[in-house]
Amino acid sequence: MASERTYAVALVFALTQGPVYSGWYASGKSTEFVPNPGMPLVHYATFMAVQIPALMLLGRRIDILHLKSWGPRLFVAFLVWMNASTLWSVLSRQTVIESVALTVTALCGLYLMVSFDITNRLQIIFLTMQVGVVASVFAVVRNWDLSTSDSGGYWIGIYLNRNSLAPVAAIGILAGVFLLPKWRCADPSLLSIGRLAIVAFVLLDVFVLWRSESTTSPVALALALLGAGYWQIIRLIARSAKKDVLVVRAAHIVYIVGIALGMWLIFIVQGRLLSLVGETTTFNGRLVHWRFSWNGFLEQPWFGYGWQAAWRDPEFLKGPGWWVLPNIQRIVADTGSVSFVVDPNKSWSHSGYFDILLGGGVIGAAILVALLVVVIMYQRDAIVRRTTTIWNMAIVWFVVAAASQESFIIGNHFLWLLLASVLWAPVSADEQHARAHTG
Repeated sequence: MASERTYAVALVFALTQGPVYSGWYASGKSTEFVPNPGMPLVHYATFMAVQIPALMLLGRRIDILHLKSWGPRLFVAFLVWMNASTLWSVLSRQTVIESVALTVTALCGLYLMVSFDITNRLQIIFLTMQVGVVASVFAVVRNWDLSTSDSGGYWIGIYLNRNSLAPVAAIGILAGVFLLPKWRCADPSLLSIGRLAIVAFVLLDVFVLWRSESTTSPVALALALLGAGYWQIIRLIARSAKKDVLVVRAAHIVYIVGIALGMWLIFIVQGRLLSLVGETTTFNGRLVHWRFSWNGFLEQPWFGYGWQAAWRDPEFLKGPGWWVLPNIQRIVADTGSVSFVVDPNKSWSHSGYFDILLGGGVIGAAILVALLVVVIMYQRDAIVRRTTTIWNMAIVWFVVAAASQESFIIGNHFLWLLLASVLWAPVSADEQHARAHTG
């Protein structure tokens, strides 16, 4: 139904986070000097309110078959573990909020999977990204506050920073590339107009991605397109071969190895690119955060500190090398003594993987790795049957690459939503199509 598609667009748009934070920006400024303002809880409540209708619709459509294969079972295990980390968290009130947000957004990914087939999800995602990109261009043209960086001049639009705008533009490009050959219309003239519109929006996305001056999303986008091309080749080989060939049987193994090599290439390529433009090869402080996160992980390797609790734990912040972290606050007590602490609202691991290691330890990370491997293995046969299933692998590779340098594997974020919609996916292409209710 058109009304539900409109809601789905609003859902994904809100989870790009920029609209919610921008909407509450004035209220946040008015409470800037109020002790312990409740704006973070207002943000969480807004995200929750947007997602509740999806949970209600999911409750009417969910079937035990959706949890029948190993992928969804492992996903449930991962979510259960991260929620269970509240029991041993160093800051339970933080962990319980973050783990609930992680689970709710994951369930909204399941809602998208059971309510729309892949083609309809692709249309919804493409349209949503264009709304965000066009709104950001409008904000820059109208010179809205914080729409561009005062120091660097790069674009931020309606989002928090350039690394929030860039994924929106990059996913818009990726969705447009997949949507263009799938665009159908009975009227030839409208067909041409529709395809020209898709191309125009993709070019706008490219321009906005360039003006954001982000390096993470372009590299992740390049890897996602490379992965999509790989699966298209595998599909052509499988369809032309008279019987199952070795290269098709081993396709998922090559893909998994490719992801690992792609992650390594990110560090090599991005470091050199930053050197060419005169910036630090430490990824603007990321290596400092990663070393600090690794040392903290070694202190509690098996269970972690509780989901999203580490960077708000005073003991964690006293770890080796804390004095070189960015965003240090210098505090002078009434006695005249001086101490330094990290602002937890401005410091984080800059990596979804370190978030998982710190939040759920080795066990949580092992479950997620097993989940990704199983999903890739199961998707191989589906890709041979339907080209649109390649979209699933493109999303996996994009998020896996992008999350290596930003905390994108968190609740209330559209990249986690998109990845979750893939992680819930059933084994076969026919099931993926048949289980979509409204698509």
